[in-house]
Amino acid sequence: MSALESAESSAESSRRRSFRTVALVILLMLVHVAIVGDALTRLTPTVDEIAHVPAGISYLQTGTFGMYRLSPPLGRLLPATASLAASPKTRYDRAWSRQNPANHWSFAFEFLLINADDPERYLRLFTCARWVVACWSSLAIPILFAWGSSWFGRLAGWLAATLWAIAPNMIAHASFATTDIPTTVMTLLAAWTFSRWLDQPSWRRALLAGGSLGLAQLIKFSTLLLYGAFALWALLDPLWNHDGKSSRWKTLWERRRPSLLVRSTAGWQMIAIYALSLFVLNAGYLFEGTFRPLGSFPFVSNSLTRERGIDDGPADQGSSMTYNEIHQRRVNRFRGTPLGWLPTPLPANYVGGFDEQKFEAGDNDIGRYQMYLRGQLRREGWWYYYLYALAVKLPLSSWALLALGLVAWGWPTTPRRSAWPLVLLAGVPIFAMTFLTDINIGVRYLLPIFPFLFLIAGGAASWSRPRWWNGLIAALVLANAVTLAMIHPSELAYFNALVGGPREGRFHLIDSNLDWGQDLRRLSAWIDEHPEWKDVRLAYFGTVPPEFEGIETYQLAPRDPRIVPAAARLPGETDEMVMGPQPGKYAVSVNFERGMSFHMPVPLVDLRTIVATNPRLLMSGSPLMRQPAEAYAYFQEFTPTIDPAIGYSILLYDISLEEANRVRRKMGLPELAE
Repeated sequence: MSALESAESSAESSRRRSFRTVALVILLMLVHVAIVGDALTRLTPTVDEIAHVPAGISYLQTGTFGMYRLSPPLGRLLPATASLAASPKTRYDRAWSRQNPANHWSFAFEFLLINADDPERYLRLFTCARWVVACWSSLAIPILFAWGSSWFGRLAGWLAATLWAIAPNMIAHASFATTDIPTTVMTLLAAWTFSRWLDQPSWRRALLAGGSLGLAQLIKFSTLLLYGAFALWALLDPLWNHDGKSSRWKTLWERRRPSLLVRSTAGWQMIAIYALSLFVLNAGYLFEGTFRPLGSFPFVSNSLTRERGIDDGPADQGSSMTYNEIHQRRVNRFRGTPLGWLPTPLPANYVGGFDEQKFEAGDNDIGRYQMYLRGQLRREGWWYYYLYALAVKLPLSSWALLALGLVAWGWPTTPRRSAWPLVLLAGVPIFAMTFLTDINIGVRYLLPIFPFLFLIAGGAASWSRPRWWNGLIAALVLANAVTLAMIHPSELAYFNALVGGPREGRFHLIDSNLDWGQDLRRLSAWIDEHPEWKDVRLAYFGTVPPEFEGIETYQLAPRDPRIVPAAARLPGETDEMVMGPQPGKYAVSVNFERGMSFHMPVPLVDLRTIVATNPRLLMSGSPLMRQPAEAYAYFQEFTPTIDPAIGYSILLYDISLEEANRVRRKMGLPELAE
């Protein structure tokens, strides 16, 4: 064979190999989307989704981004483009016009009621939005494959991509139209493009890195951490990946001394990356309110406000009664100072949203989220909450693969690249969420670290390893797949065997770790198959009316009369004999069983009576009623049935008269007669 024929044969072989690789990556993406798609069609819209999707629709219809500015708009806007195909009904002459910016919950409740004439269409809005997030999630697969292959070899790339495709936590949140998966994917994209620029600095790669970093900023405020992480990564990269011809510290000084950075093209490219990201951020908001003076913002967080003085003029107006109460006492701390005249090079709703997110995260003096860990419910967090959540929410087989990846890092056949940058990218969010915030409500806040954990784990796989080693890796990947098959479609409720699996999960973590109101649709299907439960009494943690999911005839589960004051009781809650433990069949959400305070839907047949007799029971403009903490905690005294066909967030109880009286005696309530 001639040299020319050999070269042509080699090129043809390379093309076939590339085609097979692309085909397999696309196949893995389709498998991931199919798994997510099967889950998302079986789950009820969660408590956060019912505000995310209407807010995204408002962005598209009004061109302004003040609604739900607790995070930037892109993660809601793109999924909402699909919701528009379902022809939602919207109004902008009520909740929207009463406040500026409009309160997202008021608008969401109004949106629900406007579309209540066609519940199927209302639910379809969320299904459409969820499909966008499912496809968005699949984009992580080619990035992980490309990154893992370039750093540790093709087998490592396949392992990292596969771990994402079958990870319970990824599939769980890819099933919801929220911002958690978009944040994770865009963080990964920004880190990958920045890595490529560091490997081979060029203006083209700098532009890609800057654009990706800017897009990440348009999803969630937590991506601000990337600026510090990237700067540290760029500074230490020579230390982590040196040529071995001189000491690490000498290499670091020679390549990163300040005078060289100022004069080098790479230094200017780094500045351009950050500048371009700022431009993309402003463009994403259509430059709405950019360069507004710093002192003109109606801030509410403690860090950005001070006590109001007599010379501060009239109080600002906010998007909620809570914010307006804050404005009566506090004012923007920069107002009346030289800094107050400083133009902010950021969109107004980005700055205002950042302040409101700080307020929501606990930077206030009026209260914080309810947080739960290992049976304890309180308003102050635990410094180790996220470390514990990772320990129990990540499959044990994934932990084993991660450990093998760390071991392989020191293998004699050294990987192509150091894994230290991945440790940095995973470690910065863990440090920030552990020590810089006090918002302990879900492992989803750490989802952006998962791709980097998968890349570290991927480093364990290599054709140069012994056969038994790769056999062990294959067995662990298979264990991950079996884990997924066993929990699907209840991935949100996944807990590993370390704490007894999903059946025991509620004793460790709740809220978006387990119960986000997602299993109502599956409960409805289960009742259809078990007609003896058609008159079930509900205590449902969620926002979607059960009637929307086909549960037409139901009553609310009786509440604890020791907890619910007379002024907050429903028309049927006349005395202690009809409240507290009663014989009958019940479906109780885990969050309520654990004692959380939240709102719950009121039966639509009773809504008119409640509006006529005691409208203060309802949250303004909604069919929802606020539940006090511990109102249903007495159900802890009974043994529930957990049916995987329903999911793990709803507990079933079939209580006899004898059991009811046993608990009533313990509670100090009068016993019920035969």
